[in-house]
Amino acid sequence: MSEIDNVILETNKSFYKYNMTPDKWFYKSKQLVNDSNILYDFYEKHRLNIMNKLEVTGVFNREFVDYREFDNLIGSILLENSEISFPNYRSFYLLYGFGIENGLKGILIAQNSNLIDESKLHNKIKTHNLNKLAESTSIKLTKEEKICLKNLSDLIRGYGRYPVKSSFEVNDFDLGDDCFDEVCIKIIHNTYEEDKNIMDGIYKKIEICMENAARDFERYMKSVFGDNITFFGDDYLVSCGEIKSN
Repeated sequence: MSEIDNVILETNKSFYKYNMTPDKWFYKSKQLVNDSNILYDFYEKHRLNIMNKLEVTGVFNREFVDYREFDNLIGSILLENSEISFPNYRSFYLLYGFGIENGLKGILIAQNSNLIDESKLHNKIKTHNLNKLAESTSIKLTKEEKICLKNLSDLIRGYGRYPVKSSFEVNDFDLGDDCFDEVCIKIIHNTYEEDKNIMDGIYKKIEICMENAARDFERYMKSVFGDNITFFGDDYLVSCGEIKSN
């Protein structure tokens, strides 16, 4: 390897390691959660539009309504109102799940700088299993929150970004994206708000850990980069020299 190639390699290693630090994971986490909330507001606006148009039909005043009738009514509303989008919230869940994942991984890296590598993700954080990640932190989760993270993990690995799950188990009937009638039921009962409240509660716990990690950030960064890091108030600069070994 030539001297120039070696300089480029060492520079790339330095930049890779620089972008593995907890603050970068926390920033990406907050960015993803913020974007997911924008999507949630978008879907919620269209869900409420559908609910308002259902209200006009008088269907909610009747003692009994077959859910197939709701499917037909919602289908008609979508056909007659092109400005209304069908509010399947999958992308909201996907982005929020990724936001939680990045936050948890940032916390683990803040706890152990040995997880920072020069060229690849450490095996300990190379997972989408959110409960497994959370168990390695100091975060205490309720049973309800653990179920939520299990569902988000399945969605991240599979049908949040693919048409189906990445794999399935015996007696597993939730194999892919919600069909039209399932989404119609969720639109009416608004299960999304309950899920979001649980996810928000989990993320508040993650944010507390982020804040705790930030308090000791300067010492942490010096332990990783040694003399190659210089602080300027709340900002810092990493030079492309030899990286301190963990």
